[in-house]
Formats: sequence, C-alpha cells, structure tokens
Amino acid sequence: MKRKISFGTWCFQFTPYDKNPVGLDDVLKKAAEIGYDGISLDGNHADPESHPTLESRKALAKKIADYGLEVSEYNPKIGVVGGIIIQFQPDTWVQTIEENLRFLNDCGFTKTLRVDTRATPTFMVDSDYQRAWDITVDAFKRVSQSAAEYDMQIVWEFEPGFLFNTPSEVVKLWEDVGEPNFRLELDSSRVYQMSELGALQHTKKETLPGGQLEFIEMCKDKIGLVHLIDNDGSLYAGITSMHNAFGTGDIDFDKIVPALRDNANYVGEWWVIDLVFNEDAWNILQDAKDFVDVLNDKYGNY
Repeated sequence: MKRKISFGTWCFQFTPYDKNPVGLDDVLKKAAEIGYDGISLDGNHADPESHPTLESRKALAKKIADYGLEVSEYNPKIGVVGGIIIQFQPDTWVQTIEENLRFLNDCGFTKTLRVDTRATPTFMVDSDYQRAWDITVDAFKRVSQSAAEYDMQIVWEFEPGFLFNTPSEVVKLWEDVGEPNFRLELDSSRVYQMSELGALQHTKKETLPGGQLEFIEMCKDKIGLVHLIDNDGSLYAGITSMHNAFGTGDIDFDKIVPALRDNANYVGEWWVIDLVFNEDAWNILQDAKDFVDVLNDKYGNY
C-alpha cells in the first residue's frame, strides 16, 4: 500500500501569505485539481470558534469530502505570538487543546492533532529547565489522555525554534510522557537542522555522528506522522528551519525516506508536504507532489 499525500494549509496563512491569505475553498479546489489525497488543516482555516455548532462542523467535513479530500492532521490555532504558552499557562493550554479535540471529534475527519512546546529555546535559564520540562510533560500527558477518549493521537512537532530541540531531549520527552497515543511528528527539515547542524540549541549542543539517519533510528516506533520538505541549512528569520522546495536543499530523500520505513518503522498512511514560509508555495504545489509521488513509487509501500 502506498502512502497518502497531503500538504499543510498553514503555508497559505503564515508569512509571507499572511498579508493576503488564501481561503480554504481555494486551497481545497487547488488540492483536488492537482490530485492530492488530502490536506493537513490549519486552525486559521477552521477552528472551534469559526465552526461553533455540530451542524457547522459536519458541514465543514462535507465540504472537504466533496472535493474528494481527506484530512491528515489538524494544527490548532494557538501560536506563540499572542498565544498560549504551556510553561506559563498549562491549564489554559490543556483546556484549549481539549476544546480542539471536541471540535475534531464533531468534524470526524481526522484522528491526529498536532502540538509543540510553544516557547523559544531561549525561553528559560538553566535553573528553570526542570520546571519547564515537568510542566510540558504533564501537559502533553493530560491532552494525550483526553485524546485517547476520542481514539485520537497527539503528535508533537519538535523543531530548532522551539524548546527541547536536541535529539536526546526529543526521545526522553516522548518516554516521559509515556502515553501510547502520544507520538512524534517528524519533519525532514527539522531532523536535518537538529541532528547535523545543532541549530538554535542553547541549553546544550548536540549533533549526531550519524546525522539524520541516526536521529531517524532513535525515533523507531515513536513516529505518528511524517512531514517531508527540503532544507539548505538556513533558518527562516533566524528562528526556525527553512522549508525549501524539493531539490533545492541538502537533504538526500533517497536515504531518509526508506530509513523512515525500514529503520524507524513508520507505518502511518500519510506523508505531509510542508511548504510553510515559502513565498512560491501556491505555484509549486504541483512540483512538490510530483517529487513526492516519485518517492512514493520507490519507497511508499508499507
């Protein structure tokens, strides 16, 4: 069985599209025309507030299905800037995630909700490390337990620009949360930046002798979702890994994609293309799918 291919709709809401966002209807139409299997839905396109009733949520699900599309994951609209920081407001953060879980359950179109640590790597001083760690682990554990009530999984997207951004921290945090439905969301650009460049690692510097392949193997049996995109070693605005068009970066996908299957045992049905921060995202959706389709033909069986 081949993987299903989707893309994140956040790339048409975040910079550089934030000044002229692309609406959900246009995104769905484009995805269907190209032949994507689905979308990863961003909360800026639809969330509990924009769809407050069961009727409106079912209508949203029908709209997406009417385009012949599925939803691979949902990214709640609680950003760092002006948003909810777990380490400052853990109870509020948990309540907000639980509200989004109810929203997803009403919609019925995905079993995967994405989270991250919601703070920059410089958020804390060394003396505050354990407190921040414990609060984050507890919050992730609580929302995972809530998600289990709906038979959903929580996936954590780790990255250079957020707290706990070394390979060993990723594995240890997963272990400490310890819930069977708490999984890792592995983004190829993040893995490259973290394992080979040690980007933005302030608490401790940690790169791996085996680079990306070693990190991927460390994530064996822990991955709930995969994001694929290239990276040329650069950071976007100095704060997070750049998501370059396929073929314009340094990642060898003929090495990492089979490793995700064979070394990490990723058995999820989705590969998500993430074109966030790419100013030409709209125009390269077709090229991106064509690139990943080739990988799917070669390595997509599971």
